[in-house]
Amino acid sequence: MFCLKNLYITEELINSDKTREFKEDMDNSFNVCVVPNSIEEFRAFAKEETELTGDSMLLSSNSEILNFARAIGIAALPCAENNLDDYVGYEFALQEYADMDADYIDKSYRRLRDIPWEILRTERMIIREETEDDLPELYKIYESEHIKRFIEPLLPDIEAEKEYVRKYRNYIYKMYEFGIWIAEDKDTHEIIGRMGLEPKTYEDNVEGVELGYIVGAKFLRKGYCMEGCRAILKYAKDVLNLPEIYVIIRTENVISQEIAEKLGFGYDTLIIDRNRIMKRYKIAFNDGI
Repeated sequence: MFCLKNLYITEELINSDKTREFKEDMDNSFNVCVVPNSIEEFRAFAKEETELTGDSMLLSSNSEILNFARAIGIAALPCAENNLDDYVGYEFALQEYADMDADYIDKSYRRLRDIPWEILRTERMIIREETEDDLPELYKIYESEHIKRFIEPLLPDIEAEKEYVRKYRNYIYKMYEFGIWIAEDKDTHEIIGRMGLEPKTYEDNVEGVELGYIVGAKFLRKGYCMEGCRAILKYAKDVLNLPEIYVIIRTENVISQEIAEKLGFGYDTLIIDRNRIMKRYKIAFNDGI
């Protein structure tokens, strides 16, 4: 489901068959409106268009219009072409915008508005980025005995944990476009647990991406962990184009080891992580999963 409702494109970009095709494709996803490329005309348009500052984004190569749009609270995405220096201070700048699809446009809008990305859906779950609003439920989940036994706790101060989530969203999600995500029930939106991928450098100097997963006590032994992790591994292979994924598990956590093996991971080696002996498993995407 797209968050973006209205995409405004300044008319100088709609000047070829390729960009007209882009507009037609976007029309199937958002309301697309071509707007004037004159700052005076755009000011007048903005004054009359009541929905412009709602769930809307402007796409333009006119820096004067982009700056005005930002000043009045419109999400503004530059189409930089070859003039990247004109857009210093913008979070994102597109080149060859006609090559972008609706998903990319919507994700750009979400980043500009700090709205969490929805990563994928399974039969029963939505996998999405975490927000500070998730923490009250997560603190309850982390009180489960099976989690307390094997997983590092959340920070004792919820305000400190909120700050950590803000930084994680800003630095990890934005930099890598993956991280540890929230798994929620598709129908009730109750949080099931956390699942996802994180960049990792191990103590033996191996660098890679690691799968992590926890499921709340209420959802144990119902197949949620396998369902979510299988979908995440497919996403890692097909969307992120990652060649392999690791997982590390405490030597005494037999259940988690069984999950990893069912997912197709093979034992790699013993390592030390945070002064604990851990089993490291690995899956390579040579032959699919």
